[in-house]
Amino acid sequence: MKNAWVLALALATTPLAANAGELGYTYAELGWQQTDIDGFDTADGPALNASVALGERFHLFGGYARQDAQADLFVPELGEAVELQLDTDVYRIGLGWNHALTERADLVLRGAYERTHLDLGVAGFDEVVDGKGDGWSAEAGVRGLLAERFEGWAALGYADATSFNVAGETVGTDEGQDDEVYGRLGAQFMWNANWGVVGEARLADDAHQLFLGVRGTFDDWN
Repeated sequence: MKNAWVLALALATTPLAANAGELGYTYAELGWQQTDIDGFDTADGPALNASVALGERFHLFGGYARQDAQADLFVPELGEAVELQLDTDVYRIGLGWNHALTERADLVLRGAYERTHLDLGVAGFDEVVDGKGDGWSAEAGVRGLLAERFEGWAALGYADATSFNVAGETVGTDEGQDDEVYGRLGAQFMWNANWGVVGEARLADDAHQLFLGVRGTFDDWN
């Protein structure tokens, strides 16, 4: 996680291009998300993120991602491994605050509510166990323009699950297993004032997540 703070300081202190554009907080992005989860094969699927500026200092943001993953589980009673299939739908909505550090770099603070729906099944069987989890996350970071068509951001965050429900029953977890500290690193290359290619990595101890997509920025609508 130290790397996230190193990049954040670099974004805040590096001289930025004089002809760089403005940082926009009203945008939508569509892309593909991949997550490496401990115990499962890589999960991937489509993802959608959006943000709407609320004046000069605040912005509302949210996202949705659907991902599928598989894992092999050895069952002693059967004497063989079975294939688990996991389908997840993750929703997130939150409020952010942005404050100019320089003409081309902002301090960004964000807090969000997160909900996860999951279906867990076994290959060859029709029965599926469904579950859901609620939680929240908070993060602080820096977003800045490094050149006229290139921006980057870095943040350090903390996420905590407040409740789990599996097949209608509340499920508890051991202390420390339902929270995580993570780092977020991202960049966007803009081919004009409104459109660009965006990539982001979310790094934690038990899962690494990558996103690649296209972003449309529409601050002129405000």
